[in-house]
Amino acid sequence: MAEARTLEELNVCWVNKAPGEWLDLEVVVDGPSFKTASLDNGDCMAWDVRPGQYKLTLEDLDEFQAAMQAACGRGLERRLTIFLKRQQDTYKTDFRVLRDGGVLTNIRKDRRTTVTFVLKCVPMKDNP
Repeated sequence: MAEARTLEELNVCWVNKAPGEWLDLEVVVDGPSFKTASLDNGDCMAWDVRPGQYKLTLEDLDEFQAAMQAACGRGLERRLTIFLKRQQDTYKTDFRVLRDGGVLTNIRKDRRTTVTFVLKCVPMKDNP
């Protein structure tokens, strides 16, 4: 008997809009299923995972933070925005959530959740 194919409930994407050097995203997904991926700019990875709560973090947060700044270059500030989309709802957070332990999300069977990491560089604000 053939086994029914299930949806890939967890999708992680990386968008690098920085003008500088190449930068990949080394993501770690920990929960009822454990997954890791190295994503190049524009890549997404989709997994069929068991339902439950998941924490998404990066392999080496300090290294990634330094690489983001290098990719933005002088005079530009790095902005990492993380979008979490589930059904019709989209939530937005930033790099601080990674510093505080990671992005937490609940995965349900046959309901896709997409987490998109977006890096962009903006001019630094003048300090009086």
